[in-house]
Amino acid sequence: MNKTDLYEETITEMLHSLRSVADKLSASYNTAYDVFDSQPLFSVTAHTKELGLLKTVNAVFSKDIRDILAELCKKLTVEVGYQVVDHHETGDVDFYMIRDGEKIGYYFSMQELNMPTIDDAIKRGMSKHIVVVPKAKILDFPGNSKQYHSYPYKERTKCITLEEFFNTCVSAGEFEIFQEYIGRFNYEAETMLGLGVTPTPTQEAMQKKRSKVIEEFDNLFFRDCIPSTITVEKQDEIKRSLLESGILQIPGALFINSFVSSEWYFDLLERTAGGLEHTAIVAGYLKSIEQLLLTLVLSRQDLQLTLKTLGKSAPSKTLGKSAPSHDVLTINNLSSLLTTGGGILQSIDYNYTKKKKLFDVYLDSNIGDDVQKYLQDFFSNTRNCYFHKDNIYSLEQIKEIRKKAYCSFYLLGGTFRYNIDDVKSVISCVS
Repeated sequence: MNKTDLYEETITEMLHSLRSVADKLSASYNTAYDVFDSQPLFSVTAHTKELGLLKTVNAVFSKDIRDILAELCKKLTVEVGYQVVDHHETGDVDFYMIRDGEKIGYYFSMQELNMPTIDDAIKRGMSKHIVVVPKAKILDFPGNSKQYHSYPYKERTKCITLEEFFNTCVSAGEFEIFQEYIGRFNYEAETMLGLGVTPTPTQEAMQKKRSKVIEEFDNLFFRDCIPSTITVEKQDEIKRSLLESGILQIPGALFINSFVSSEWYFDLLERTAGGLEHTAIVAGYLKSIEQLLLTLVLSRQDLQLTLKTLGKSAPSKTLGKSAPSHDVLTINNLSSLLTTGGGILQSIDYNYTKKKKLFDVYLDSNIGDDVQKYLQDFFSNTRNCYFHKDNIYSLEQIKEIRKKAYCSFYLLGGTFRYNIDDVKSVISCVS
C-alpha cells in the first residue's frame, strides 16, 4: 500500500469514527429527552448548528484519533523501510522501531506525557522512549517537579512534535502533504457537525505557492489556450514582458493573493481527488483576473474609461424609459461603479470602437483585439456558467478553468501597456 492510499484510508477511518461518536451522543440526547422527558447537560447533533459542549466530542473522539494516528505512523515507517515491531506489554508504547541496533519505543499522545508508564518495555529491552504529540510546540518535562525528580526514566524519554516524527522517520516534506489531508479531514468533519469551514494556507505555504506560480508562467503549460493568431515568437515576448515587469512580485497585490490562494486550493483539490467545494477555487481565479484588469486600467488615468453607475439612471430620449448613467472610472468612485471584468472590457471596446487605437492599451491593435475577445469569453463563461448555474461537476472542468485563468493573466499582464510604479501606486491606494 502506498502513502496516498494510507492517507486516504486514515481520513476515511477518522471520519467514520467521528460519525459514530456524533451519532452516539445524539442518540443519548434523544433518549434523555424523549424517554425521561429531561434536558441533558450537553447536546450534540451532526445535522444542525446547535452544538453544545464540543469538548465532549473531543474527549470521546480523541482516543480514536490517537489510535488511528499511531497506526498510520507505524505503517508509514514500514513503508519507508524501517524495521517495526509491535509491542505486547502494558504501558505507554504503540510500537518499537529498530534503528542502529537500538530498540526505540514510540507512543502517540494528544498531550504531553511527563512521566509515561514504560516499566515493562524497559525490562524487555527498550533503550529509548519517544512520545509524539500532534502540536506545533510542546512543553518540556517539569524540572521543578518532585515527582519528576524521582522518575527513573527521564534520561531515556523524549517528547517530540508530529512534524519532527515525519521529518526524521518518514521523509522531509512529507508532513506538509499529511497536513493537507488533515485540512480535508477538518473541512469534512466540521461540515459533518454542521459548521462551515475552509482550510486556510499558512504564509509559508503561500510564499512557496507564489514561487510555483511564477514557474508555471515561465513554462507556459497553457500554450494550447493562447489564441492561435499569436505567433510562438510573440508568445515568448509576452512571457518576457510579464516576468520582467515585476508585477508577479508586488507585495500586497490583491490580484496576486487571489490567484495564489486559488492555486493552493487547487493543489489541495487534486491531492484529495476533488474532495473540496469547487466554487471558491473558481471564484479566486475569476476575482484575480478582474482585480488585475481593474488595477491596470486605474494605473492608466489617461484612458478615461466610463462605466455604468450603480443604482443610477439618466433620462432617455425615449419617453417613459431611462438609460444607464455612466461616469469616468477613478480610484475615488470605485464603490459607485460597475467594475466587473466584462464591464471594463466593454468600456475599452466602446472607447476604441474600430480597434484602431487599441495599441494605446495593448502592445498592438491585433493583440489587443485577441486579448479583449479572450478575456470577455473567460469572464462571461466563468461567471455565468459556473456561479449562476452552479454546475461545476468534475476536476477536469476545474483544470480547464485553471488553464484559462493562467492564460488570461498572461495575456493581460504581458500585453497591457502599464508602468509598474503607477500600478504599485494604485495598489497602495485601494488595498
